Amino acid sequence: EIKMATQLTGLVMPIKKAYKPEKARKITDAEKKFSAFTALRQARAAKRLQGFREKKAREKAEEEANKPKK
Repeated sequence: EIKMATQLTGLVMPIKKAYKPEKARKITDAEKKFSAFTALRQARAAKRLQGFREKKAREKAEEEANKPKK
């Protein structure tokens, strides 16, 4: 059985290119002004402070509800 074993020489599993190149185009002003670092930092901060802001809004709503009406 070992003597009959042979090495595969053809394509075992063809690798397909997943990348499709884009045509050259002019960069827009919005793309020039966009900062990926700033966008990521703001997203992280929003996620981190979400619970705190919800709690603060909930406490303010309860305070308004318990406030005596004039």
